[in-house]
Amino acid sequence: YCFEPSVYSAPDFDARHGRFLLQSLEALRARLAAYGIPLYVFHSELIGALEQLRACYRLAALFSHQEVGTALTFARDRAVARWARAHGLAWNEAPLSSVRRGLRAPTGWKEHYLATLRAPLATPDLAAWQPLVLPDELSARLMGPPLPAAWRAPAPAFQPGGEGPAHRYLHSFLESRAASYA
Repeated sequence: YCFEPSVYSAPDFDARHGRFLLQSLEALRARLAAYGIPLYVFHSELIGALEQLRACYRLAALFSHQEVGTALTFARDRAVARWARAHGLAWNEAPLSSVRRGLRAPTGWKEHYLATLRAPLATPDLAAWQPLVLPDELSARLMGPPLPAAWRAPAPAFQPGGEGPAHRYLHSFLESRAASYA
């Protein structure tokens, strides 16, 4: 994951967003560690991080989820697409939801939405994964400076990040809180 200063310094980004993302990444890191898979969290603009990786490795392709965000992240994604093309890399973006960025008209939106809801979930075999382990020097360089301290400050009024809290909040909503939504 790459925390980009241009994204988190934008006016629509708050410390609670950073806190939620960081908590979610820490939970994911713990889950992946059980399979010996490292999760790297960088603090850099994305193209700068990609350039550093390209300087150390022969990249064959770029894989990511298709982000659904703001105009700023959409512009960044277009810049990444140009960067990937310039370096002869195929960029494979896995859809994250039924939202399709860049459409001029929502033609076929309902059908696409329903097909997305009905699609089977991916179930990767994490035990079979052979991850790349970055050298400590490169990892430290890409980690960059410390992230804002406010992201680590407790915030009991907000839902914590991570899959465990997400399941608990969903369950409590479906079991009791949903009744008041009428």
